[in-house]
Parts: sequence; C-alpha cells; structure tokens
Amino acid sequence: VEEFFKSERLAVNHSTMPEHLDELRTAFERGGIHDFWRVRVETIESPAPGGYLAAKYYARLGDDDAALNSLRHAFEKRDFNFPFFYSEPVFINCCSADPRFRELHAMWANPKS
Repeated sequence: VEEFFKSERLAVNHSTMPEHLDELRTAFERGGIHDFWRVRVETIESPAPGGYLAAKYYARLGDDDAALNSLRHAFEKRDFNFPFFYSEPVFINCCSADPRFRELHAMWANPKS
C-alpha cells in the first residue's frame, strides 16, 4: 500500500484524485487492505461506474457479481485494459468458473462486425 501512495505521489497521470488519498490512507490504517480496497473501488466508481480497474478491486473483495458486471461494462466501453482480463490472476481466481466470464471471453475473441 505504501508503494501505491509513492507511485501516486510521483505519477504524471494519477489513478486516484489527490483528495481521495487521505481517505484511502485512513481506510487502510483503520481496517487494513480490505477497507483500502473497498474505499478504492468507491472512489473509482464515483465518477463513472464500471470498468476494468473497478472489476479488479471487486474481485479482490470477493464480490464476483460486481466484478463480472464491471468487466461487462469495461467490454462495452472498450476499456483499454479489458483485453488483459482473461490472463489477470485476480479474475482467474474468482471468476473463471462462472459462465459469464467465459461469455465475455467469447465476445472479446469473436467480435461481431
């Protein structure tokens, strides 16, 4: 988590709004990594729901339905990172047995023209 804060401090393109950094640090100090992930996904979802990054945090939290819904949204939005979902360990561990995961892969691998 400290590396996350260091990278945000040094980044040109921040993945977190600066005003959310204190909130994230407090969440981690209060409740550990799970609280950090929960607050992180809330900050990601507030400007625009769904997406690849939100899906990763939902998967880490064990919320497979929300992870798959966010992945579906990432596919529909043509999220730049979406093609990596099929090899992302966090999704393989939580969602790969779900038929919706395989459906997303089929939609990505065989797009309709």
